Amino acid sequence: MDCFPGSRPPGGMGGSADLRRKALAVHAAGATVAPTLAPPVAGLATLGEDDESSSPKADQGPQAGSAIPAGIFEQPKPRGAFAVGNWKAYWDRREEVTLPGRGTFNVYSAGEAGPVVLCVHGGGYSGLTWSLVAKRLKDRYRVLAPDLRGHGLTTTQDDDDFSKQTMADDLVALWEALVGTPGGSASADTPSPPPAPAPAGPACSPSSAPSAPAATSAPASQASPSTPSTVAPTPAGAGTVSASPPGAPRVPAGGTAAAGPGPGSGSQPPACVLVGHSMGGGLVVWAALSKRIRRLEGVVVIDVVEGTALAALPHMMNVLAARPASFASPAEAVTWATRSGMSRCKEAAALSIPAQLREQPDGSWSWRTPLVRSRPHWEGWYEGLSEAFLQLTCPKALILAGTDRLDRSLTIGQMQGKFQLILMPTAGHAIHEDEADRTADHLLAFLRRFRVGEGPLTFPKAPAGTRPVLPVVAGPVLVPGSK
Repeated sequence: MDCFPGSRPPGGMGGSADLRRKALAVHAAGATVAPTLAPPVAGLATLGEDDESSSPKADQGPQAGSAIPAGIFEQPKPRGAFAVGNWKAYWDRREEVTLPGRGTFNVYSAGEAGPVVLCVHGGGYSGLTWSLVAKRLKDRYRVLAPDLRGHGLTTTQDDDDFSKQTMADDLVALWEALVGTPGGSASADTPSPPPAPAPAGPACSPSSAPSAPAATSAPASQASPSTPSTVAPTPAGAGTVSASPPGAPRVPAGGTAAAGPGPGSGSQPPACVLVGHSMGGGLVVWAALSKRIRRLEGVVVIDVVEGTALAALPHMMNVLAARPASFASPAEAVTWATRSGMSRCKEAAALSIPAQLREQPDGSWSWRTPLVRSRPHWEGWYEGLSEAFLQLTCPKALILAGTDRLDRSLTIGQMQGKFQLILMPTAGHAIHEDEADRTADHLLAFLRRFRVGEGPLTFPKAPAGTRPVLPVVAGPVLVPGSK
C-alpha cells in the first residue's frame, strides 16, 4: 500500500501554515468562517486548501490534493532470516570422547596450551553456546565445551537420565579422559579444513550486534553447524578420543597416541576452572564438591541461584509449552530466537540455536533435548546449591543479571566476602551469549586475579649474613624515667 488515509503530505507544510494564518485573521476580525473541505483524493484527507494563497510553492513538496509519491509510506519489507553460523570460525576442533559405560560425548575445543577452562552449558543448550567466549579466551587458555548427556551431538546409553549425580559424574569422567588421566588411546580422523576466517570486530553485545546475512533456509549440510564426522568403531575399554584438529600432531595410521593431559602434562594435570550456566552452573558445583577434579583452581557460576531457581520451576512447563514445537529450517529457528527475545545477540544465536535442533524425517526441525522429560530432576539440580557453592574452598565467582536473584545464604556469603559477585543487568538469562565480550573480560580478570595456572608468588630473600633492618619508629620516643 502506497498511502494511508489521513496521512499528511510529506514536506507539504505550506497548507498548515496558511491555515494557521487564516485562523489568526478570522480571530482578529471577530468573524467566523465555516471550514471548506476539498474533495477527497485517493484516500488522502485534504485540509481547506481551496484558497489560491494556500497553494504551496514548488519547493515546498507536492501540492495539496496531489497523490503521495509511491514508497513514502510504504510498509517495511519483511526482514529475512538470519544465516546459520559455522563453529569452525570459533573452535579449533571437535572431539568425540567415548566413556565406557556412559556413551560418546561431543566436545568442542579451542586453544592449545594453558590452564583448562571447562565450560558447561545450561538445559537445552549445547557446547556451542560458549563460542563467542571461547574465541576470546583461547589465546591464553585451553577451552573445552562438551555437549551434555541428551544434548547436542552427544549420545549415551540413557539420554533421559538427567539426574544431578549422573551428569556431575559425566563431567568428572570427561575431565579425566581429556586432561586428567594419561594413558588412554586416541585415533585421529581425517583432518578437517582450516577454520573459516573469524568475522572482524568484537563479539556482539545488545548495543552492537552485527547483522547476519539474510537467508531463507540452509541445506542440511550447512544448517547443522556441527555435523558429526565418521569415526572408526572403538573397542570397549579405556576412554578414547576421536578428534579432527586442524594443524594438530598427526598420528600414524593404525597407531595410538597418549591421550590425557596434553599441554602441561606430567606428574599432575594442568590447572582447571569450571564455568557453568544455569543447569550447568549447578552441575559444576556438584562436580567440584566431589573433590575428584585435581588442581581445581576456580568455579564460576552464571545466572543460577537456588532460591530463584526453585521459585521459577512451577512456571517452567508454561515456558516450554510457549515455544514453537518445530521449525521449517534452522535459519527460521534463529530468526524466532532473536525476535522473541530468547537471544539478544544475532551472532551467538546463529551458532547456538541450530545445535539445539534435530532434523525429523518429514524435513522439519524440532528441539534436540526433550526438557519436559527432565522435569523429575529439576529440584535435585538446585536444592542445597547455595550452601554447596559456599562450601567450595577454591576461588568462586557468581555472575548475575541483578542482585534481586540472590537468596539469603548467598547474600550473607557475599557480605562476608566468600565469593566475587559480578552484575550484568543489561543481559538476559543467557548472559554469556548476550554479553559475550563483557563475560570474557570478567573471566579473564578472574583468571588473572587468582593466578590460575601460575605458581605461588616468590619474594626475594636477603643474602646470607645480611643483618635484618629493624623498622624505625616514627614520632617521639618515650624513654623510661623521663618526664
